[in-house]
Amino acid sequence: MNRSDFCATCGKKRGPLEQLRQSWGTNCTTVLIPRREDVAGKPWQQTNDLIVNAAVWRNGGTDETCHLCDDCLRVGLRHIKQVVDAALGVVEADTDKDAELARLTQQLASIQHKVAEVNQLREAGIPWMAWNHTDFLRAVAMLWSYYHTSEATFVAKFGFCADFWVSLRNVLDSAAEQRRANVR
Repeated sequence: MNRSDFCATCGKKRGPLEQLRQSWGTNCTTVLIPRREDVAGKPWQQTNDLIVNAAVWRNGGTDETCHLCDDCLRVGLRHIKQVVDAALGVVEADTDKDAELARLTQQLASIQHKVAEVNQLREAGIPWMAWNHTDFLRAVAMLWSYYHTSEATFVAKFGFCADFWVSLRNVLDSAAEQRRANVR
């Protein structure tokens, strides 16, 4: 008698179309979570993701001859569904699902728009430092208006983005000085 011809849990004979299965699981998939702009705290990592898993396997372990039949799998999946439904009932008790879906849909559309914009900027050869600016020329004009301010004022105005522009200003200034020196 081949042990894999029978369910290791209930003993049912494996059907002709029933695949040999030792266990079932979602294989620890990851789910991306949208960033929230309306919270004071910061996420702990660059990518907002969760590791999600649901699994059913025989108590007592499995090996290559172990088989879990469809009926036992169905019982396990129904139990998982029951636990998940109960947890969702608690978590979603005061949640307006339609409003949440509308908010997430709007957020997704905004992200898709930004991705399309970034792709257009990339294809146009615009430097990556400028991709956050919807109107690149307006941003450059604004930066240019601060060209002759002190470096401290410039950094205070533009924060972490200032480093690139301060470096660019220094390069342009030294190139201009070199041109003036060559003219004399």
